Amino acid sequence: MSIYDKTIYLSESELTEVDLAFLYPFNRVKVTSSLPAWFIDNKDVNNYSTFWQITPPISSTFTYNLDVYSSDEPTLLDTAVITLLVADIYNNIANCCSDTDTNIVWFNRQGGWQNYIFNQRFDNAVEVGKASTFINNGIVKYADRGRVYNSKTVYITGLTKTEIDYLDTLRYSIQAYEFNPSTSAFTPILLDSTNFNKYNSKENMYEFNLTYKYATELNVQFQ
Repeated sequence: MSIYDKTIYLSESELTEVDLAFLYPFNRVKVTSSLPAWFIDNKDVNNYSTFWQITPPISSTFTYNLDVYSSDEPTLLDTAVITLLVADIYNNIANCCSDTDTNIVWFNRQGGWQNYIFNQRFDNAVEVGKASTFINNGIVKYADRGRVYNSKTVYITGLTKTEIDYLDTLRYSIQAYEFNPSTSAFTPILLDSTNFNKYNSKENMYEFNLTYKYATELNVQFQ
């Protein structure tokens, strides 16, 4: 297994564009496997791959070999394998869940969309920002309760290491939504950006929790 091995999550029949400078920072690559027509490998004048356009026709797993070079000189560093995990994600989003489940959809670092259904425990809460006060006739009063948002924490246990690796990209995604199956609406959410423990070597089954707030601020009365 190479340190340059990569996995890309894709949706069936959906175009995903992959910037190789983002996927392989400080490196350059050349694909050595034969590619299907739905995998477009754009190249520069020296035949290094620069940009991929991938539209997989079916839900499946595909693997392709490539050579990885240093960026400053044409030195071969290692061989690697790109794995494409393709799922019918959008159909799952439309039909998968009940009103008691939480379906999170997010944009991953490879330029594709992923989703996961949290069907175990969840906690709803209200997140309140820093308040400001004033003194009126010697009595301290609130002038502003700060920014207020509804928030939620979802929990799921009994996961495999592969599932944890899949969910790992959710924690630092720049764009995520909570999907409502009743209205087919995607509600934008802001993910908790604090550090997290991924897993430890003592466990064979793992747990995952995630806290996020809804991106729409609640209207709160001011004085």
